[in-house]
Amino acid sequence: MEQLPHADASALTLTVVIPVWNGISHLAKCLEAIEASTRKPDEIVVVDSNSTDRTVELARHHTGNIFNREFRRNAVRISGVASLISMGPRHLGSGR
Repeated sequence: MEQLPHADASALTLTVVIPVWNGISHLAKCLEAIEASTRKPDEIVVVDSNSTDRTVELARHHTGNIFNREFRRNAVRISGVASLISMGPRHLGSGR
């Protein structure tokens, strides 16, 4: 099997995409873990599904990249988030 060339870690861009729906406690733990990591992400993107708790308020304290997309079912949720990740944040349109 052919080895891929080793990339310089400082040249790589790291984006963390967090899908969430009414998950303020989970989001808080996730953001704490990101902040405690040794490799900080270049950007954090939160994709919210019409949360009715304070999820979006918490997200705003950590990032300006907050997008609202409704997740309907688990299968749609997974494929929807996967398509958002593959498109990248600049293709999502305006955030909240």
